Amino acid sequence: LAQVCFKLMAGEVDALLAQAYEKDFDVGQLVREAAGGGEHKAAQKAQVLDTAIVRVTTDLRQSVVAHHEDLLASAGCLDQLDVEIQKVHESVKKLKINADAVRRQTVDPFKTLKDKTVLLARVQQTSALTRRITRFMFDARKLRSQLDASNPDFTRAALALRDVESALAEGFVENIIAVQTDVR
Repeated sequence: LAQVCFKLMAGEVDALLAQAYEKDFDVGQLVREAAGGGEHKAAQKAQVLDTAIVRVTTDLRQSVVAHHEDLLASAGCLDQLDVEIQKVHESVKKLKINADAVRRQTVDPFKTLKDKTVLLARVQQTSALTRRITRFMFDARKLRSQLDASNPDFTRAALALRDVESALAEGFVENIIAVQTDVR
């Protein structure tokens, strides 16, 4: 399984590198594609970018080692070679920074959205419970006022009693301290 995953990732890395070497490569488009695929897709794309950076670094080192003598012979002075190596290091550093930026721009917003979605669900549950409690308290007061009236209207009292019993049957009021007196 690990070999299959490695081969699949190697294909993605090859495709990404081929795309990156094109003159009209658009980093923004790469970020949009990664972000549009969800958190898993973004994390997968970040892993592919990391693997691509490692591969480019390894290929560069192998090329330098393979052509070390030729490079030294063709270099007029070591300072010029040092400048070129410094440029390569800066390019690799920029690639790593871009990979981190892609990760931040795709994964972090999804985590924030997930947290806010959980918070919204809790607020909605609280709101629904508050509406039920308010309705129960209103129905209990209406029942009490119908029964305590000098001339009680038993039809309205029966309707209010039905609403109170319905709320009690739902089972949400037993543990609410504010309505304990109305439950009794």
